[in-house]
Amino acid sequence: MSTLKVDTLDTSNGTGNITLSRPIVGDGSNLTGIAPTKATVEALGIDVPAANLTGTIAGARLPDPLPAISGASLTGISTTPNRPYFNYVVNGYIQFNPGVWHKLNYTSGAQQDSNSAFDSANDKFVVPTGHAGVYYLEGGVCAYTSVNTLDNVSLNIRVNGSSANGAGATRSSISLSGRRRESLTIGRMATLAVGDYIELYFYGSGAGGIALNLDATTQNGAYFLGWKII
Repeated sequence: MSTLKVDTLDTSNGTGNITLSRPIVGDGSNLTGIAPTKATVEALGIDVPAANLTGTIAGARLPDPLPAISGASLTGISTTPNRPYFNYVVNGYIQFNPGVWHKLNYTSGAQQDSNSAFDSANDKFVVPTGHAGVYYLEGGVCAYTSVNTLDNVSLNIRVNGSSANGAGATRSSISLSGRRRESLTIGRMATLAVGDYIELYFYGSGAGGIALNLDATTQNGAYFLGWKII
């Protein structure tokens, strides 16, 4: 092994480049005047830790196409968006006393119930564990009276049994002047916690009984649905 000590290296005629036939090994801490270009870094074979990078990297310097990124370690991303969701319907003939609010009971059961969160025994949707958030809720009825005396139809979506302002939502169709049938829908958004429950209430007034029914002749009925938005 020998040691070469010089102050300056130059070509024989002072022009051109100095070519090294073997790599130069060392930490490079004393090197100066090297422009930090991509070509320079590649030529020196230097790996720069990402933690030491500052500023921005021009998009043109990134590989094209970019390497594939695995999402295997990502968390908090739902693979089943808009769950839970439910849809219950009323089929058959149901008669209600006029002038009284009634909670709808869903004789036909679930059309969809993603998380089995609808309490069929008590006709209400209950927010299951892990699914607090903002929900869209909707209900609809088609009311009927055989004696053409229907004069009011109302729907109310209740949260935890309350119809107070901010807790429930009501829509009414009034001054019907003796209608035979009237359809009404209601929709709302609600921020719900685990264990909160939602119910749909119906009100109809007029002489005689007020009915909700679905058959080939009258095509009346009711539904209640909802799903988590976020």
